[in-house]
Amino acid sequence: IEKRIIYPKKKKSEKIKFLNSELNITKPLKNIFDLIPKEPEKKREVKVKKIKTLKRLKLPLYSRLSLDLLKSDREEISFLIKKYDKKLPFRDKLEGLIKLKRISEAKQVVFNNLKNSNDYYTYKQVRDFYMEYADRFKTENRYVTSKSLSYLMNRNRLKEYFFRGYYGYFENESYFPNRNYSNVNIFRIGVKKILNRGYNYFSLGVKNSKLLFLFKKNYPSKYYNSTFSLGREGADESDYLLFKAEKNFIREHLLFNVTNRNIIETTLSFNNYYEDKFLGNSFILNLKYIRKLRVTYPDFAYYTFFNFNRFSSNSKLPQSSYEGGAGCFLGLDDREIYHHTITPFFDTYFDYNVKFGTALNLFIGASGRFYRHDNLSTGFKYSQSIAGNTYLEYLLNYIFWF
Repeated sequence: IEKRIIYPKKKKSEKIKFLNSELNITKPLKNIFDLIPKEPEKKREVKVKKIKTLKRLKLPLYSRLSLDLLKSDREEISFLIKKYDKKLPFRDKLEGLIKLKRISEAKQVVFNNLKNSNDYYTYKQVRDFYMEYADRFKTENRYVTSKSLSYLMNRNRLKEYFFRGYYGYFENESYFPNRNYSNVNIFRIGVKKILNRGYNYFSLGVKNSKLLFLFKKNYPSKYYNSTFSLGREGADESDYLLFKAEKNFIREHLLFNVTNRNIIETTLSFNNYYEDKFLGNSFILNLKYIRKLRVTYPDFAYYTFFNFNRFSSNSKLPQSSYEGGAGCFLGLDDREIYHHTITPFFDTYFDYNVKFGTALNLFIGASGRFYRHDNLSTGFKYSQSIAGNTYLEYLLNYIFWF
């Protein structure tokens, strides 16, 4: 007769302890799958990487490059461009060269494809590259007249690419008044460094033998674009400040893209004004909401705004005030960009200032290509400044990209 050993009934926790002791398991079991031997973690990671690499190699070239652009994989982007130069799609290749900071090569690609841009998205990518990266000469001319003063302004600016995302800027700005004030001449030299996101900009200048400087830090993201500035520049809040004074300032400009059609824009600045001595300071806050009904031309939009201007008590500075208003514009975003046709634009708004009352402001003109890769724009503007002066301006601007 077979003898059977009868074990006393055990609780669940006692059974788990018994199994652990029989199987020499040091850690307590949570479930039965813990008994299955596992691969070392490093070996498993290597296997996963190999599988991903094999899957990636099976993708078409354009898909591989698109993935690398999303990840900003500079080594893989450089490898694909070098090995499959003529097989890659034009738009992805251009984006890859920009990320690699190979601007000279990207410019050649753009020049070769600019006239063959049949679809809108290719044309827009080429145009945006032109606006951001191509060398540029720009001249601005304004004749401004008011009851107290009239003057002619001329500003010339040259932008030249150096190397590895560095640009040089050379600028000359002159003001020629008809009476009361002496001529003003400003000369600046600046350097701009294109970053993976945004840019840094620094310039030194002279205004009638007085030193000027400016630093800008731009950082764009998916939902906003931030530009922080500080420096010493010529003041322009009134006629007297324009011809007689300079200001030290700190400024932050934020552009919030709530959606593709809804934009909030705000500017906050602190300023100290100097002639031969300290004149005073100011705090200026501008808030603006823009609702775009169309994104592409004719890009019609309406907007509302509020401005708060706080100045120190000084007869040479404007009076403190606040104002609000509403308006609309059409074609304003295309005013200084490269395009083939002549496009009219306008911007008009009403505003109410607690010091100076109600005013109508109007800006109207047209722009278009004049010769090859350029833009010629002209128009006139009727407006009221934060100092309460009413101006009529005639504008003639020209931009040439090369």
